[in-house]
Amino acid sequence: MQRNESENARSKNLKYLQYIVLVLIVVAMVAGRVLVGGWHEDGIARERLAKGDVTEAITAYDRSLHWYLPGSPTVTRAISGLTRIAQSEESRGDAENALRAWRVLRSGLYGSEWLLTPRTDIIAACDREIARLVSLKVPEPDRPAAYDKEMNILKNPSGPRLGWSILALAGFFSWTVGVVWFIFKAFGPKDEFYRKPAILIGLFIIAAYALWMIALSRA
Repeated sequence: MQRNESENARSKNLKYLQYIVLVLIVVAMVAGRVLVGGWHEDGIARERLAKGDVTEAITAYDRSLHWYLPGSPTVTRAISGLTRIAQSEESRGDAENALRAWRVLRSGLYGSEWLLTPRTDIIAACDREIARLVSLKVPEPDRPAAYDKEMNILKNPSGPRLGWSILALAGFFSWTVGVVWFIFKAFGPKDEFYRKPAILIGLFIIAAYALWMIALSRA
C-alpha cells in the first residue's frame, strides 16, 4: 500500500516536472524567436544605412523595436541607430527625416509597452526633440508657444497601443497554453496519436500565433 502511494507520488512529481520543463522550453522558443526577429531587422537597418537609404533604415529599426524583449541588445542598437540618424539628418539640414526618426523611436518604445513603459527617459528626450523640431517650422516669435503646444500633445496618453499590447499578451499566452495542450492531448501514454484533438488544437495554436504577431506589429 505504502509502495503504491510512494509510486503515485513520484509519478505526480514527474508529471509536474514535465509541465515545468515544457513551459521553460516554450518560453525559450518564444524568446529565441523575438531575438532572431530583432537581429534580422537590425541587420537590414544597418545594410540600408550603409547604402545611404535612410528612409528604409528608419523603417527597419522601427520593426526591430517591435521585436521587444527586456534586455535585448537589438532594442539598444535600434535606439542608438535611430538617435544617430536623427542627429545626423538634422546636422545636414534634413529636419523632416530627423523628426521622423525621433517619432519612430518614440512610437516604437510606446509600442513595446506591456504593464510598464520601457525607457521612459528616452521617450522624454524624444518628446523634447520632436517639440523643438516642430517649433522650428514657425516664425521665431511663435516658437515657444508651438513648443508648448506640441509637448502638450505628446504628453497625452496614446490609448490605442494599450489595446494592441493586451491582445499581444493574450496571443502569447494562448499560444503557450496551446503548445502544452497539444503535447498532452494529441499523444497518448503509449505513443498513440489522436488526430481530431491534434487538428483542433493545432488550429487554435495557429490562430493564437497569428493574433500575437499581428498585435505586435500594430502595437
